[in-house]
Amino acid sequence: MKFLFLQVFLAFIPLVIKGNHAPLEYEFSTSLHSKYNLYWNSPTDRKICMAVEVETLGWVGLGFSPNGDMEDSDIMMAWVIDGEVSITDRFAVSMSLPVLDDEQDFELVDGYEEDGKTIIQFCRNLLTCNEDDVELKLGAVNVIYSWNDDDPNPIPSQHTTRGVKNLKLIGAVREIPAALDNTTRVDITIGNVSIPNSKSTVYWCRTVRFNQPPTKHHIVKIGVHITPRNVDYVHHLLIYNCPTTFPELDGDCDSASSPIRQSGALSACTGSLLSGWAVGAGDFNLPLQAGIPF
Repeated sequence: MKFLFLQVFLAFIPLVIKGNHAPLEYEFSTSLHSKYNLYWNSPTDRKICMAVEVETLGWVGLGFSPNGDMEDSDIMMAWVIDGEVSITDRFAVSMSLPVLDDEQDFELVDGYEEDGKTIIQFCRNLLTCNEDDVELKLGAVNVIYSWNDDDPNPIPSQHTTRGVKNLKLIGAVREIPAALDNTTRVDITIGNVSIPNSKSTVYWCRTVRFNQPPTKHHIVKIGVHITPRNVDYVHHLLIYNCPTTFPELDGDCDSASSPIRQSGALSACTGSLLSGWAVGAGDFNLPLQAGIPF
């Protein structure tokens, strides 16, 4: 039996943007929004190259935030008008139009509109020595995104859509796609969890029982999908393989009435940790020749 909190989604895969412009291959990609895709390569010579692809013909924005908020963020804003591309380096001092940096550190590679989308390709040094820029370094970073369906006239109007996603841009690992023949996807979800105002941290435990398959099976991929409105609250997940005598759980692990706390049952599982996930991580794919017995 397994005590899980996960659902499979999100993959970093190589991608080539094609069109009338020269294709540029990227190692990693992710969807920040159903209408907003981000692509990037591993840094070379202390520089990272990226691209955004957004379903809009207005302006697009991408930024790096120290805390996930707009204030104090280092922001790129770009747009295409009559085939002419504009890219600006800005700094957000408040919840208003970010101001132009004295130093413009985003280097435009290409930009165009095609099939109702705006595509902007650009590079930036990881460390710019500009006090208004956020240093990009190993580990997770809060990536903020935004857009407006109108072009600036003459300055950008307030965004119509915005959001934030915590990503590992530097040190991201190319994932090995799992073989899809003869595989079954199992979705396990947790819903309707209320975080009490009196607690800053909640550990939620859920038990999920699986019937023993008639033949040997292996887990080849474990992924996590966090719904957008919960991104700010979920910090990490742990997945255990527990004995069949493990109690049925779907609640606060630290509650005084929790069967886990009363019985100390979790100690029977701690040596059987299957996988873990934390903010900034992607899917966990095993090599094609390996798997976790199930």
